[in-house]
Amino acid sequence: MDPIVQEPGLELCGKVLQLYVDGNPHLMIGDSEGRHAEQLEALLTREGIPFERRALRGDSFGPGQAGERYRVVGGGWMGLYGEPMLLKGRSDAYGVSPNQEHLDALNRVLGSVQYAIEQPAPVQPSNPLTKPKEEIPLDDFPF
Repeated sequence: MDPIVQEPGLELCGKVLQLYVDGNPHLMIGDSEGRHAEQLEALLTREGIPFERRALRGDSFGPGQAGERYRVVGGGWMGLYGEPMLLKGRSDAYGVSPNQEHLDALNRVLGSVQYAIEQPAPVQPSNPLTKPKEEIPLDDFPF
């Protein structure tokens, strides 16, 4: 099994799950419209990896977070462009966000930094001119 498992035909973004299979790091990239649990089930079935279906968080139902040969450690979504490609968000079904330790292991296998976690934008200081109307003190206007 390749370290990067990507559904064909994806263009701009996709849902991702970070998992270890037989102790090796893998990044599963699936359709942004699909559910993480459905995508994991399709991958495990295709690879002949046994799993147990169960109720997950929310209204999801599918393979558990860990099985005999696999373990889900991170998830979310990412844009399929840029260097490195940035993971963000979370998997509600598995209750995980992108996992840096897993990405470090995956990038070592790939031989370069191809994937990273998007860092939140810095908070900008507030500007009295951009506050909602009721919060702008008249003393702050330059007139």
